[in-house]
Amino acid sequence: MERAEALVAEIVPDRMYPLEYVIFRVTSFRPEQSSEHVFSGTALLGDLARFVERLSSSLLLPVDAYEPRLALSLEETCDRLGVGKTTIHRYRQHGLVAHTVRDGDGRGSLVFFADAVERFVEQHRASVTRAGHFSRIDAQTKAHMLRRAQRYRERLGWTLQKSARRLAARFGRSEEAVRLLLKKHDAAHPKQAIFQVSGRLDERTRRLIVRAMGHGVSAGEIADHAGRSRHTVYRVWNAFRAARLQSYELPSVVLPTFDLEGAADVLLSPSRVTDEMGFREGALGGDVMTWHADVMQTESPDDERELTAFGALFYLCYEVGRQRAAFADTGKRRGVSAGLLNELETQLLWAGRIKHGLVERYLRPALVVVEQHLGGPLTGRGRSEVIGLHHLMIQTISSAVDTYHPERGQHFTAYMSFQMARALAQVEGLSDASDRASARARRAGGSLILPDAVTLIGSWYVDMDLPRSLREQVVHLEDEQQRLVITGMYGLDGKRPRTHGELAHMSDALPSTVAQVAAAATRAERELRRLRRMKQ
Repeated sequence: MERAEALVAEIVPDRMYPLEYVIFRVTSFRPEQSSEHVFSGTALLGDLARFVERLSSSLLLPVDAYEPRLALSLEETCDRLGVGKTTIHRYRQHGLVAHTVRDGDGRGSLVFFADAVERFVEQHRASVTRAGHFSRIDAQTKAHMLRRAQRYRERLGWTLQKSARRLAARFGRSEEAVRLLLKKHDAAHPKQAIFQVSGRLDERTRRLIVRAMGHGVSAGEIADHAGRSRHTVYRVWNAFRAARLQSYELPSVVLPTFDLEGAADVLLSPSRVTDEMGFREGALGGDVMTWHADVMQTESPDDERELTAFGALFYLCYEVGRQRAAFADTGKRRGVSAGLLNELETQLLWAGRIKHGLVERYLRPALVVVEQHLGGPLTGRGRSEVIGLHHLMIQTISSAVDTYHPERGQHFTAYMSFQMARALAQVEGLSDASDRASARARRAGGSLILPDAVTLIGSWYVDMDLPRSLREQVVHLEDEQQRLVITGMYGLDGKRPRTHGELAHMSDALPSTVAQVAAAATRAERELRRLRRMKQ
């Protein structure tokens, strides 16, 4: 704990620190193998501060054990820096180290040591000084703000959020402080309320927020239109994301290895599921003749080698299921953090990528079973029959992937082929004769386009993935950071998808904080939609 706190004093926010360095400085142990993980100084300061606080909370030492250091309470720290409690808690996320100590009643109490406070002030003097200059809004300034807010509402028709934003910039206050001031005034004086006092959100407004967020509209624009705060918009959107996660039916195969220590490191580390995640656009659809030729030229999959992919797929779905079960009860009461939702959604996208690859690689053995059943090539059948059998193949492979149990000893090819044969036996109207007219038309230059059947892999995969129409626009993004964030988030570089937190620690070319990564991703997706509309 002391070594971690000492390291906080040496971290420079703008520098990058390798994982081995952090481990050595905190534990005095030097890892034998190097890692590619690096941390920005900004992120590391907050992580180390939280690490120290958790250790102190677990130890719960009396304050005397820290002598001769001078302990300051939260209120004393606020007075020393001239800021409020909210600002102090925000400073804790940027490296202000706090400790939990045992008070006289044996309970935990939060304290800040004077030397740590002074060190934080030295490292962040400009922001601390600026924050210290803020004061409470006096009665005269408050009255002035209310008069202007009334004018904005009557003459311009501005909402509470838009008015608060303008007043905050004009009077040098935080937007949230002004918003709360206006809300408190309207709540205390309903007859003289400037803005309509917002009641509980109705279902129509919730649907509007969700639909707009899903189409890339900014939270600020939605808040202005709906007459709500951006916080409310994000809360509704996150509640929808949490409910959507709960609704998915995921593969439920559980292997005994999942609960072993280090299972994630073993199951999710093979390059098969981390660095070889590329998938061919349109591999599940396209021109029937081209698609058929590509499938028949695909190498037969090695079932033994594919076991790593099955293990990773099932483990990721198992972890998502475990996490969503944990927040099922608390989600309605406290809400689920955006960070946890991003982590679970990224894991689902990763699982979807693995499943996509499995379905693609097993198309050939499925097609062989179909053509054996037909007694001839699939391309010689009629249009509706070809499309129906194409969908049946992908749906059957997908279902077989979800239910295959590696520990039962049966090779997946045999398992899937049996499922394919059984599905074909239940299809009525399959004849041995081909639709000669349709076949002649295609030989004469016509073509049959198979619709991309990626939706049959699972709704959870489609919901998490970037639509193909937007993926095609990524190369046209002019902002390098936005392009790198989108590429990393959705695994468009052939590697596994990464969370906002992982991207924040990857390189200097990317934003250095989770919030900045999330903001860059939102702006990038909005720009992709704009580029798509221009193309259309």
